[in-house]
Amino acid sequence: MGEQAATGEQAAIAPSNGTDHCTIRDPVMVGINYPWVDCSWDFGDRPKAKWGRSKESETEWTNLADHFKALADLKLKLVRFWILGDGRSFPGGDQDADWYCRDKNGSVQKDQDQQLKPADGMKTPPLGPDFKLDFTHLLEACRTSGMKLIPCLVSFEWLDNHEYMDGQPYSKGGRKNFLIGDRLGEFVESVLSPLLAWSKPYANEIFAWDVINEPDWPVKNNRITAQEMWTFIQRCIDTIVQSGYRATVGFGEVHSKVLDARRIKYLRGLPADRYVHQVHYYPTKYSSYPLPFVGKSSLRHMLGEFPAGSPMLRQQALADEGSKKREDETEMGPPVFLWPDAGLAERDPQTYLRRRLELIERQGYRYALLWRAKNDPTSCRAVWEATQQEQVKKHLLCLP
Repeated sequence: MGEQAATGEQAAIAPSNGTDHCTIRDPVMVGINYPWVDCSWDFGDRPKAKWGRSKESETEWTNLADHFKALADLKLKLVRFWILGDGRSFPGGDQDADWYCRDKNGSVQKDQDQQLKPADGMKTPPLGPDFKLDFTHLLEACRTSGMKLIPCLVSFEWLDNHEYMDGQPYSKGGRKNFLIGDRLGEFVESVLSPLLAWSKPYANEIFAWDVINEPDWPVKNNRITAQEMWTFIQRCIDTIVQSGYRATVGFGEVHSKVLDARRIKYLRGLPADRYVHQVHYYPTKYSSYPLPFVGKSSLRHMLGEFPAGSPMLRQQALADEGSKKREDETEMGPPVFLWPDAGLAERDPQTYLRRRLELIERQGYRYALLWRAKNDPTSCRAVWEATQQEQVKKHLLCLP
């Protein structure tokens, strides 16, 4: 499928002086993933006591606006932020206990896929006023800072096996049944459509609505069929586009199992200014392939996630802290490796990220989002320190 896959044609990468991208007529717009403040719990009704913390510890939106301003000072333009994530904030409050079927002992019932079963006659609940208030704070932070928002509706963890969290009556994952069958329409009506309506006064602050982060993994792990996932995605894209917004989907793989020729044809048929085709790129020792060339695609492409970190930096950080972690022991799968087509600069901590940005432009991407604006120096993916920030700013300002 030409719109997803590398065509086999790679742009020629000559030795760089650090400002070559400034001669490109339409350079890439660069942003960053700022996925959450409190993972999947930035919006709506929080528990009175969550992991020993009081409700007063909810997200501080003023601080977030300041963080966004700092990103804008680096000349970043876009910020991608999780809205519902793994589902722990939905349904929120007392509804969490009422929405699901329970056995005679009061335990929630799950299907064979460890997904929660809706209670008979229970409609998908709407988002509450606290959720709207928090979402408005996020939009205000973007307006204040000048950053353009990519709100990501749900993430693949929404469909992970259901589990309670530290003995609390709040849970994450196991929420597939919101997204399939007759309840899909309820989800769009009760969740997506209100969010789109609430963001209307801030339409200039929205770059695109992202339906789901990395839908590939639940399909690969047989938690949902490709057809069920596509039905959800298409329904949401249609709703987003009809509301006047641009849509995107955070496909985690270049060759996504969610897509086939017919579905790609649907995406090609969308108005050019209403859809951006998004893929993520993390070369690893198990899958180390060159960054695909998309310059001849009929779709605009976004590299929605690519690592700001480097394996060279991680090795040094682990050595500095005396860590005995094995190479493949990470919180998010195998560590990312050197980019196979980024040249010797990959081994230079002062230039590797500029080289990646330059390569992304030459391979035809219109937009690129770093992962992520939260620092973990022992990760190959999420390193965001002064070195990375300086490289990004110099690149975007065309400084040598």
